[in-house]
Amino acid sequence: MITALYILRDSEKTILDSLNSVKDKVDEIICVVDTRSNVETFNLCYYFPNTKVYYYEWLTQNYSDARNYGISKCTGDFILT
Repeated sequence: MITALYILRDSEKTILDSLNSVKDKVDEIICVVDTRSNVETFNLCYYFPNTKVYYYEWLTQNYSDARNYGISKCTGDFILT
């Protein structure tokens, strides 16, 4: 099983193209949206079919914390980030 993991902030201009490009190639899509991100980013991910969306509050500027949180939500044997 393959999971596509997205860590996002204010990505409403590009996220749909990216999700459409992987939807038929992966078994699971996980989007981790920064709580300070605009609502459009969350909505586009939330309404995309078969996508799980999680809010993550970035308390530090450390990207790896958000990535590790996203990885903890993935169920695939392989994770694309």
